[in-house]
Amino acid sequence: MISTKVTPANAKVDHIVNLKGTSNFIAWRDNMQNILKDCGVYGHIEGSENRTAKYPVFPKPNKPAVDVFDNIIAVYCKWWSDDNSIKILITWKVSALVKSNLNIGQDITARIVWNQILTRYACVNINAKFAIKEKLASMKLKDYTKIEKYLGEFRMGKEQLKDMGVNYPKSDIIHHIIYSLPFTDAWPNFKQLMIQLYQDTLDRNKMAKDEGRTPFAPNTALERITSCLTIECQCLEAESTGKRHPPGSEYSNFLNDNRPIAKYANNPNGVRCTNCKNWSHDKDHCWAKGGGMEGQGPAYHVAVAAKRTEMASVAMESTSLDSSEISCVLMEEINDSAPNTPLTTTTSLLSTSILLDLGATLYIIKSRALFHTYSEADTQNITTANLRTLRTQGGGTCIINVMYSIKENQSI
Repeated sequence: MISTKVTPANAKVDHIVNLKGTSNFIAWRDNMQNILKDCGVYGHIEGSENRTAKYPVFPKPNKPAVDVFDNIIAVYCKWWSDDNSIKILITWKVSALVKSNLNIGQDITARIVWNQILTRYACVNINAKFAIKEKLASMKLKDYTKIEKYLGEFRMGKEQLKDMGVNYPKSDIIHHIIYSLPFTDAWPNFKQLMIQLYQDTLDRNKMAKDEGRTPFAPNTALERITSCLTIECQCLEAESTGKRHPPGSEYSNFLNDNRPIAKYANNPNGVRCTNCKNWSHDKDHCWAKGGGMEGQGPAYHVAVAAKRTEMASVAMESTSLDSSEISCVLMEEINDSAPNTPLTTTTSLLSTSILLDLGATLYIIKSRALFHTYSEADTQNITTANLRTLRTQGGGTCIINVMYSIKENQSI
């Protein structure tokens, strides 16, 4: 008997997965038995009739008479208190559906509850075993970038079959992994290499057994094959022309201009329009200004193009802005002969322009001539959008005169 009361807290059952049915009964039963043995109360559900055994049974005591000694009544009450704690512990790690099918009344002992669970779920569902084996046998590696998920399915299936008490031999796992690989490109050659690797392992084990030496462990061949398969998939991914960039990379949404262009009636050669940079037609079939079919498109598209041109023209006109509305400045040129000449703003970006965000605290300037004060001692590391680090050659201040609308120049 135990001296402390068994509860789900002090029994440490958080790692046990709830009993859901026959699929995980074996694992649940083994974990629960180990917990009860560790707590010294295994005799309440099972045990040996031999009182000197390692785990003897704790039989249900008879109800004592009223006039018996107090110590006998205390032992009787202690047994029922411990048994009720064990019953709570067992039913704590079962699903709501399983618990609803159990009779756990006040007069029901933990042994009765345990036997109810054994009667319902100890018989492994044959259909569940067949379903897992069929799933593993029909798996296919469709994308070499998903190799970890592919191998993980076999590991999970092996554990599920183990929980059901079904042996899944290493030879079957190797067979399913190899023959589930693709039949295209260089995969048939890779299959032959893996089959030869497995055959060599079997031959060496047989030779070692005949010579009285210790053979390789059964899982050695499986580990070598899965390792070679993982390396092969990693090499294919590294050599792939269409590399995938993970989230957070500055190239995650980058569109590769080298991708093939579909051929249409307006783009018979499958080239990009050199006039408007569109993909759906070439320059000879372009409706935009400068194209071979300028102004010949449907009336709707012509009207939309005209509207966009009109809006662009209006946007280029000078407007009166308040100082609080300025968010950026585009530097196009600096006139050394006239230092007070304001920098102009425009909507067209030139290759030599510098765009300044007035909400930023630091700026990266490529030209040394733009600095008012400069020192190579003020170097620092700057983190970019893709979490890389840039090392500057120096630092300092720049004075820029900006004129907007008809107001006076202001320095920033």
